[in-house]
Amino acid sequence: MDKSENNFKIQPIAKITSKHYQLFLAADPSREIVDSYLDRAYQFELVHNDELLGVLLMLDTRPETVEIVNISVDESVQNHGLGEKLVCFAIDWAQKRQYHTIEIGTGSTSFAQLYLYQKCGFRVVNIDRNFFVDNYDAPIIENKLILRDMIRMEKKINSTSREVAEKNLAESIKDIPVEHLESQKDVDSWLKEHPEDDE
Repeated sequence: MDKSENNFKIQPIAKITSKHYQLFLAADPSREIVDSYLDRAYQFELVHNDELLGVLLMLDTRPETVEIVNISVDESVQNHGLGEKLVCFAIDWAQKRQYHTIEIGTGSTSFAQLYLYQKCGFRVVNIDRNFFVDNYDAPIIENKLILRDMIRMEKKINSTSREVAEKNLAESIKDIPVEHLESQKDVDSWLKEHPEDDE
């Protein structure tokens, strides 16, 4: 692919075109299902010198959780790291907005996608059996297999308040000499005598 890295941009979609829909449907072959989430989704596109090469749609699902519901790269530029670029963008976008979890679902026969998402730190959390059989009218064939099950994956991206508190506590007491750790009373006393270490 003879394209300079510096000329790739991921930006909000200003206007959805037929080319966007081609990419949406490459990832999710049901126009009806795509339309069910499109207007509610955070919409992004990957472009190179104004040429549309990829799309990314994310949706709030639960408190502090966002899901990648559609991600696609034009077939002509696949296997050049653009899918990973979109996934990394999604993770960074979610982190900056204080989401704690980012989720994604992919087909059990989507071997390249399963590799990519695990490479980016996602872990399998559930298998939605017969998802594609129950929700799509026509059978989906992928890698010469009938696609039936959805693999649900997630990545934890921001510490919870408890994790932050535990980290702060560990930092505040890390320099207390061992001889002062015989009881909680000793720890409290040491912290009072060294308030600068409890900031």
